[in-house]
Amino acid sequence: MVARTPTRKIRHSLWRRFFRRRRRVHAAPAQVLQRQQRAAMSKKQRRQPKKVRVSAQETIRSQHSRAKKAAPSPPVPLYVYVSRCSIILFGAAAICGTVMSIINPPASQVSVASKVAPSPTKAPVVKPENLALKQSLQAVIDRYPGFQPHVAIVDVNGGVVDIAGAAVIPAASTIKIPILIALFQQIDRGEIKLDEQLTLQKSMVAAGSGSLAQSPAGSKFSVQEVATKMITISDNTAANLLIDRLGGKDQLNAQFRSWGLLNTNLRSPLPDFAGTNVTSSQELVKLLVGLKSEQGVLSASSKQAVLEILRQTKRNTMLPAGIDDDQAKIAHKTGEISTMVADAGLIELANGQIYLLVAMVQRPSDNQRAELLIRQLSQAVFKNVLKK
Repeated sequence: MVARTPTRKIRHSLWRRFFRRRRRVHAAPAQVLQRQQRAAMSKKQRRQPKKVRVSAQETIRSQHSRAKKAAPSPPVPLYVYVSRCSIILFGAAAICGTVMSIINPPASQVSVASKVAPSPTKAPVVKPENLALKQSLQAVIDRYPGFQPHVAIVDVNGGVVDIAGAAVIPAASTIKIPILIALFQQIDRGEIKLDEQLTLQKSMVAAGSGSLAQSPAGSKFSVQEVATKMITISDNTAANLLIDRLGGKDQLNAQFRSWGLLNTNLRSPLPDFAGTNVTSSQELVKLLVGLKSEQGVLSASSKQAVLEILRQTKRNTMLPAGIDDDQAKIAHKTGEISTMVADAGLIELANGQIYLLVAMVQRPSDNQRAELLIRQLSQAVFKNVLKK
């Protein structure tokens, strides 16, 4: 045997180390792990027997799992980094934009919100009181001691006048004005038609003014005919027919309340000689104003139909007697019981000017001078408006 010189020994050891290093590089991850573990263990630990025996299959599994953990993860592609950064940036921008929009909303959102949100209701324009006209009317009233007039006037261009207009007094046949408007409101809803036939019942026949009372029970009349007679000749039987068809007094009073009439109340069928049906000059003039304004409860066609019926009123001894027929036309309704007489009208001048006048006078029993008082009040208002 050839002895190894120190130089050969050194070369042989270097070659073996180099060869082992190359083998380790190409070795499997599991073998590398085993060798590292064995190198770390001391000789004494390797000689000691293992206390817990593990199957070969479990050992291989554990070695593979440790090798996977120890193996370096593959590098992440560049496009993955770019996409992740983009998502993070966009998310941060969205959150910042939401916070800023809450703190300080843009002008476009404010403008859209202002269009969608309902604007606060404007306060109604209150016309000034016409003091000069009120003084002239008061001078007329002073000539009639013992009478209690309740006057409400609305001049579309010249202001208002109120003389005890809020007082709640017997309505007499002026209660037929709200009944007529209630009828046409239900016509607008499609609940009633003008050509519908109403049957006269014996319980509806009423004394006082009118012609339907002479008809036998069971007679039929159209809604149009009944409504016209209720106003033009103040037919009490016709009024009772409509009250029944409109659902009775409770239903009608509910309609009146929905219009904002707090003092107009239907309590008894017609005729109401005791004066239990009540209203006020202010509420009657409010109803008449609604026939010529957009705030009324009726459609334009129904307003025109109501005015046409009111223009046919036969009794013309009060408000119409104070105006010139050549210069104005009137749509009105009268009312009378022993303790009160009234006339409520809408007057249209030839030049297009409109004013509304409601005069209700409480009087000594059946005193006819109350009619003269209303006539003179009408004349004073007409002259005042005509001057303007």
